[in-house]
Amino acid sequence: MGESSAPGLPASTFRGRRFAPKNIGGPKERISFRDLARFACPRKTKDFLVAKLGCDDATAKRWLAGKSRAPDRAAYAVLADILSRMQ
Repeated sequence: MGESSAPGLPASTFRGRRFAPKNIGGPKERISFRDLARFACPRKTKDFLVAKLGCDDATAKRWLAGKSRAPDRAAYAVLADILSRMQ
């Protein structure tokens, strides 16, 4: 039960999220700031960071591209925004 009766069809047709990280290895592997920010706001992530953190566009772009490390306060603010939406 639970399997498709038609040959070659998967049991589930649910698609995975596009913006969520696909592989999180475990407690030793860290989620990148980009993945965390995209999880908080999948569309217009740069604009979300500018509004939430008060940084400029170029800085938000560098953080999302991984060209410079985002400060811890930025990661905490994004994480706090995610957690504030959970009830």
